[in-house]
Amino acid sequence: YQPMDGDMEFWQARLRYLLDYADAFNDADELFEERERQGIVRAIAHLTVLDPAVGSGAFPMGVLHKLTLALRRLDQDNKRWEQVQKELAGQRALSAFDTQDQQARKEELADISDTFERYRDSDFGRKLYLIQNSIFGVDIQTIATQIAKLRFFISLAIEQEPDPDADNYGIKPLPNLETRFVAANTLLGLGNLQMSLAQTDSLQQELNTNRERHFHATARQQKLACRKKDKELRDKLAAKLQWAGLPAADAEKIAQWDPYDQNASADWFDPTYMFGVSKGFDVVIGNPPYINSRDMSKGDQAEIRKSIKKTYKWAKGSWDIYIAFFELGFRLMTDHGILTFITPDKWLSKPFGQVFRTSSIRNISSLLKAGREIFESTNVDSLVSLFTYKENRDIDISIFKDGKSQTLRSVSKTSLSPPFTFDFLFSRHLDFIARLNSLEGSLSDYATCENSCATNDAYKLKPFIFDLKENFSEDYLKVVNTGTIGKYYNRWGRQKMVYLGEKYLCPVVSKRNFLGVFENRAYARRSLRSKLIIKGLNLLDVCLDYDGIIIPGIPTLVIVSNEISRLKLLLSILSSKLSIFYIKERYPASSYNQGINFTPDMINNFPIPKITTEKQCSFIRLVDSILSAKDADPAADTNELEAEIDRLVYTVYGLTDEEIAAVEGGRD
Repeated sequence: YQPMDGDMEFWQARLRYLLDYADAFNDADELFEERERQGIVRAIAHLTVLDPAVGSGAFPMGVLHKLTLALRRLDQDNKRWEQVQKELAGQRALSAFDTQDQQARKEELADISDTFERYRDSDFGRKLYLIQNSIFGVDIQTIATQIAKLRFFISLAIEQEPDPDADNYGIKPLPNLETRFVAANTLLGLGNLQMSLAQTDSLQQELNTNRERHFHATARQQKLACRKKDKELRDKLAAKLQWAGLPAADAEKIAQWDPYDQNASADWFDPTYMFGVSKGFDVVIGNPPYINSRDMSKGDQAEIRKSIKKTYKWAKGSWDIYIAFFELGFRLMTDHGILTFITPDKWLSKPFGQVFRTSSIRNISSLLKAGREIFESTNVDSLVSLFTYKENRDIDISIFKDGKSQTLRSVSKTSLSPPFTFDFLFSRHLDFIARLNSLEGSLSDYATCENSCATNDAYKLKPFIFDLKENFSEDYLKVVNTGTIGKYYNRWGRQKMVYLGEKYLCPVVSKRNFLGVFENRAYARRSLRSKLIIKGLNLLDVCLDYDGIIIPGIPTLVIVSNEISRLKLLLSILSSKLSIFYIKERYPASSYNQGINFTPDMINNFPIPKITTEKQCSFIRLVDSILSAKDADPAADTNELEAEIDRLVYTVYGLTDEEIAAVEGGRD
């Protein structure tokens, strides 16, 4: 049975089914009829897989093992797999360019017969032709691609049994993998190369044929002849591409790229030219590098970052490099393909992931939170995400726990709304969080939360800060930051503040100097007004600056309002147990060293129901009692007052006993 293009998606679906159950069966008799066996074997033969950040080859090796297992279950004697390989070789023979190529194809057919005659019951033939036709890898580091090739060599070598009576002990020479794993910058291409290559199809095909011949070459003279021919064809192709409109510098890169130079890494990548794959890959899989925006802005990386930003529309804000790899993956997928990466989970909720999330919401299929168990050497929370080229209606949510994947739920995309933050979908209390999200009101209805200052403002303020040695007066403004903010009060004068490497016990700035620098800036507007100052990291601690005499340092947040009663109401709600519970469950990917990195959006979007005037007065009365106690003695025990606020919050929000228990118990 020959599957037509329209059937390929069906056969790939059946293949996925087989891979799910392959470990449970010694053969596929109980699962598949003969027609299905043939169809799936052909689907495997036509499958193309790319790892665009291949590293040492772990993911392609996993693909090789899984597909080999599937073939072993489907086709124990290798007869179906042999037949498909001969058909593919026959098709290549029909498109051969000259007598030499035709002869090479005849030799290839004979070699296929010899391989399966010698290794009828072995995985050698399965692996060899999977490597030849299906698996590709790219990495910017040459050492990485060399290690990947070594792993594949070893994987093939262990499938051979020596025969002391045969030539070369019966060991079949291993293939040449230079055109299966290449060293290049995957993210950057060459202008209009694809358009130009379309005008040089025959020359490109001849180059591909020569590289296939090199893949199987066993004698040194054969390899040298193929490499010499490759250089001649590259020069011809470069000349024709320049004639077709490709810039001379790019055409020169085409001519100079030598896949057989194991110590060179190209500063560009093109799958058609380097791999002969022009229609995309059925599977794009990998573990892109964990390089954040800060690290990419340093040294030589800065120019590369600029080039990537120009090339990828999803690279917005303070983007991490894997965002560009995701967009590249979508570009490289076939129209029935899948993309699956393991990356940090930050993109689930961080602002830099918004364009990516919005653009890919139709294609996302599943999310698996892997946590920190996967990579012991990296302190990041890992996520396995899977996208399909074709749209799907739901997102499957799973977690990796105790060495196994556990499905939590399937979420309809119709229940999600922009900016499509996904991290809360992993919450054990999703229904509870969803109910809170459905409330009509939010904190922004009362006042707006903002960043206290920009990073450059923080540096401008630094020279004016000094430790006050006399009594505080109206000539000065106090300075606090995240480390000197407590719950309902600030620790100015009682705990040292660390500010850009310097320590202060009573940090102040001359009010005149401050206004001289910031008078016409938002920083001064926020600092000199009544406000709430919110700790920026880990704990949701909030204090009240009634008189507008405190300058908040980075990375604090502020809520400014002339209505003190409104600030006190918000202070009570933000300081409640419900607030931190909600934010941790709603934004688990917004972590800082496993704590929370608070943002204005988190605070502004915090749901608040309609609160009667009577209840508002109750909140304010309790806050006044706490503030009075803290003013008299910062160490005063206000736990009972805070518990009363929590109980009032539970009443206002209409929490059930089960929901209250969840809040009081915290997160598992």
